[in-house]
This record gives sequence, structure tokens and C-alpha cells, in this order.
Amino acid sequence: MKNRLKELHTETANAFKDKIKSYDKESQWVYTYEARGMLNRLEASLTRLYDNNCLSQKDFERFDSMLFERQSRIFEYNTL
Repeated sequence: MKNRLKELHTETANAFKDKIKSYDKESQWVYTYEARGMLNRLEASLTRLYDNNCLSQKDFERFDSMLFERQSRIFEYNTL
């Protein structure tokens, strides 16, 4: 059971990492409000995955930090 949970966490983390990579590519071509919406959806997905025990706490914290970094960049861009 513990091995299966670890496997699930790994698979989910890899899939979420791919979603962030996809955001990085797509966000270059969208307006700021669209990028912000994409990040909000990723954040909601991340929270649901963690709440349903599909991600380890370590992965959750890592991805949360990655999303926060991207949100900060949007905020900085809007204040220029």
C-alpha cells in the first residue's frame, strides 16, 4: 500500500510538472489576465491534488513555490 501511494505521488508530481512546463510555454503568447487565470487554475488543481492525498507534502510545497514565483513575475510585470 505504501509503495502504491509513493508511486501515485510520483506520477502525479510528474504530471503536474508537465502542466507547469506547458504554462511556461503558453504564457509567453497570452495576455497577462489570461496567464493569471491559468495560474489560478493550476493553483486550484494543486490544492485539490494535495487535499486528496495525491501529492506528498514535499511536492506540494515545491510546486506551490514554483507557482508563487510565476505569480510574482506577473505582478512585477504589471507594476512596471
